[in-house]
Amino acid sequence: MRICSVRSTLFARRFAYRAFHYRSAVHNQAFFCAVFSMPIIFAGYMAYQQKLFLKLRDHDAQIAEHVSQAYDTMYKKNYVETDAPRYFHDIRHISRVTYYVKVLYHLYRANDFTREIFSEDDLRLLQIAAIFHDAGRQADGKDYWDKESATLFYQHCVNHLHVDSARAQMFAEAILNKDFQPDPSRLSPVEKSYWKMKRFGDVIKWDCIADYPGEKTLAQRILHDADCIDIQRIGGLSFCKEYLDIDHFGSEQTESLVAEVKQLIEIQGDPFELTVFNDGTCYRQTKELIENNRDKFPLLYGAHRDDYCVAPKYSTLRF
Repeated sequence: MRICSVRSTLFARRFAYRAFHYRSAVHNQAFFCAVFSMPIIFAGYMAYQQKLFLKLRDHDAQIAEHVSQAYDTMYKKNYVETDAPRYFHDIRHISRVTYYVKVLYHLYRANDFTREIFSEDDLRLLQIAAIFHDAGRQADGKDYWDKESATLFYQHCVNHLHVDSARAQMFAEAILNKDFQPDPSRLSPVEKSYWKMKRFGDVIKWDCIADYPGEKTLAQRILHDADCIDIQRIGGLSFCKEYLDIDHFGSEQTESLVAEVKQLIEIQGDPFELTVFNDGTCYRQTKELIENNRDKFPLLYGAHRDDYCVAPKYSTLRF
């Protein structure tokens, strides 16, 4: 009986000893795996952070790519119905208007002309709206195709960019209502009609609201000013800064902005019917032109910089 007890005790001790060392070996293996895998994990983390950093800083590169795609699919071609070539509403006009959007947003914010705040995604969508604002045109001259342009933008956002439909609708309505102007005291033509989008599944319709009592949104003002200020590309027309919505707020920078835009248009050749800058790289070339001549374009260069007025992560817009 005593012998059995001793054997049982020895067996239990031996089992406990082996179990302890086995557990220690497992722990050691896990420890060494963790230690040696840390550089790999850290390298992966740094690569992710670099990718995220580049994504956050790559706003203009993304817009340049959107402009390039728009040129290949829309603005490179003649007008469909008339087969007339695009001239006044070509990719040069589109690229400049898209560039002005960011400048104007920063000016509105920096001068405290608005309480509406765009996130970086909102600002990017507004620039894409600028790219599409003439997409539905079938001829130069008066724009009778704003609804088509706004619809094309909405469909692109929802079907290809997977933007929330309410958010896409707000910016689509900004395209159609950018010229909404109920104030008869302004130099701009009075336009009291306001358009609202109605969605019926995949079918989009536009309802006109006569004598709309509301105010223009910031997105509508920016698109209006960006498109309006570039009318200086059409020779023989006199341009007044009072046409711009931002001038209505008493901006002291409007005259400088108008003068710089006029100089930019002349360099890009619009009044002289040249074809320079007229390809898919136009937005990138326009941005580089301004950056390389920042002494000539201090406002266009400075107000386009992200540090001029930092876009917050979240917006105050409601959809």
